[in-house]
Amino acid sequence: MSTGNIDGRASYIIFFTLIGFFLLREQVISTTIASAFIFTIYMVINPLLEGISNPIQYMSSYIIWPVVFYITYNLTYKEKDVSLISYLGAITCNITAFLYITLTNMDIYSLIGTNNAIAGYNSIYYVLLLYPFVFLIKDRKHVLLLVLLPIISFFVSTKSTCIISSVFILVYYIHSTFSEIEISKKIVLLVAGFIMAYLISLFFQFPSVFHGLQEDFSSGGNGRSEIALQVFYNFLSHSSLSEMLLGHGTNAVSKALNIGAHNDFLETLYNYGLIGILLFFLFWYNLIKNIKYLESGTEEKRAYIISLIVFFVCCMVSKLLGTQIQMLLLAIFWGVILKQNDKKYENSTYYSI
Repeated sequence: MSTGNIDGRASYIIFFTLIGFFLLREQVISTTIASAFIFTIYMVINPLLEGISNPIQYMSSYIIWPVVFYITYNLTYKEKDVSLISYLGAITCNITAFLYITLTNMDIYSLIGTNNAIAGYNSIYYVLLLYPFVFLIKDRKHVLLLVLLPIISFFVSTKSTCIISSVFILVYYIHSTFSEIEISKKIVLLVAGFIMAYLISLFFQFPSVFHGLQEDFSSGGNGRSEIALQVFYNFLSHSSLSEMLLGHGTNAVSKALNIGAHNDFLETLYNYGLIGILLFFLFWYNLIKNIKYLESGTEEKRAYIISLIVFFVCCMVSKLLGTQIQMLLLAIFWGVILKQNDKKYENSTYYSI
């Protein structure tokens, strides 16, 4: 499971996305989607002016996910449609987790080469990005079953960010739902939880896992803290006024430091300047603002908050904005959730097109 090469799929993604766009009957754009478009268009303008060698591939990585966000927001869903989408996403999450666990136990370095093997190990973030779909399911017994394989895959990956974020998500979900459950069902869930913990413990030696987490923290996230400081220092000390405002250009972090920032906030700041990071924060502000419009005590609100946790974690430890498939997963999820909440467009500002 690798992130793959975008050379062969970029044109197909653009073609089918544009078909979906033009087939829309009802066209409404919320402030969240508008801020996503403004942010991504800004990230595309400079590289196009610079004359990058692969404009189609570049645009497919940055522009397509807001378009998909817009399309899914403008589709009409019944309750059974949302239920079907939640199960499809959750099952896909579990299949992806199973494949990850299976391939990790194989010698994939000899099978597919070092670079693809590393990409395969990093594909655990696909499982994490699909994880919110599990919590959109209304039947909590099904949720309990469908969280197991993803959790195991997070431990198999040994990535501390995935392990910690998944534990935090589970604690939040249990805390937010426990008060609504009858006493008899609480007992059943507690017993099932202990059984689940026991089953997971059969696969892993927790002392070694905790030791790995401790080493990860002591090394600053495998050196990520040192990289972050280096990127931030370079931005402050090696930027002209125009570069501070507009950034150093496409992939400037990699070109200047021969490393990626492993952080979308820092990459945005360095590559696209203060204007870019402010537009990114505007998009984040609109995402967070939607929380207050979602109905309290619903699976939609819990799953949406979980999706923001996942988005934040991925932005902090990896390059998410420059991908195709990974951002598409969140775009589809947000479009479905926010459309369900804003069916009559009473709770948020929007624009008709």
